[in-house]
Amino acid sequence: MGKGKGKGKVEGEGSTRERSISWDDDQTKFMLDWYIEYKKEQHAGFIWKTQHHLKCADALNREFAMGVTSTQVTRHYRHYKENWQIVERALNNSGNGFDASKCKLTISESEKAKLRDRDRRLLAKPIKYFHEMQELFSGSNANGSLAIDQQTCCDIDNKSGSSDHEGLNDVSTYAHPIDIAEEDSDTLPSPTGPDNCSPGTSGVSKKRPRGVKSPSKRQPKPKSRFTDATEKIGNTMDRLVNQLASPPPPPMPQLDPYATMWKRIDALPIGSKDKVAVGNYLGRQENEGVRGFLAASCDTTLETWVYQFICDRDGV
Repeated sequence: MGKGKGKGKVEGEGSTRERSISWDDDQTKFMLDWYIEYKKEQHAGFIWKTQHHLKCADALNREFAMGVTSTQVTRHYRHYKENWQIVERALNNSGNGFDASKCKLTISESEKAKLRDRDRRLLAKPIKYFHEMQELFSGSNANGSLAIDQQTCCDIDNKSGSSDHEGLNDVSTYAHPIDIAEEDSDTLPSPTGPDNCSPGTSGVSKKRPRGVKSPSKRQPKPKSRFTDATEKIGNTMDRLVNQLASPPPPPMPQLDPYATMWKRIDALPIGSKDKVAVGNYLGRQENEGVRGFLAASCDTTLETWVYQFICDRDGV
């Protein structure tokens, strides 16, 4: 399966456009998380523009080497925004139930009969990326607790003239997709005619009651391999800088391997001059073998050697 590589053109529609691509789950979640994190850093009233979708495309290409374009990212973003409008409209219907643990709606058979094929397929199973879509596209705690019927939702939207302040305009102005057989919830269908009523981003559904927290917290965004490697390199450089800035430790004192032998010679009942003479002789570099032998010898052997050295020196 292709991962967003290559661009194609669809002909016979009056104009050319880039073709739809297949998205893996981790690529879609990365895209939604990127938009969420980017939006958190922006000011109130922030509007999505083309350069923002281009930045998201660059991030996807660095992470997955997809070769995706900003236009394809914009369409994928818009697809999930439309999905959220379908979910939000169903959540605001007082006749529907919602299982927060499974992110799945319970819809009566009579209500299902009124739904379009695309809506029915989306709502018939657990809502994929429910929490990501809720955080990105809605400022409310859309869990069914603020349920209002669909007609009221549409009337409020029509009166308030609500608009999408995210740079893509209200998706009610977009063409709604054709219901394609076996269409999955994360594939982007082709556009067709408009619908009569779309809740858009209704001001009623976006209000969150005070004291009500989100039903579940979004899992922290996993670090990318590039970020993890960068942190490891940075930590290693910090350690090297600290080591270079710190003064070197003082050298350890050298222990004399013959210290015990010198003490044994100093304990012999001979004069100080004789002890000095013996020490001078054994301390020479050429006498290292003798030093080693005497250091490993018993007291009797060491004492005999010292007396013999003194006698030979004095010519006795």
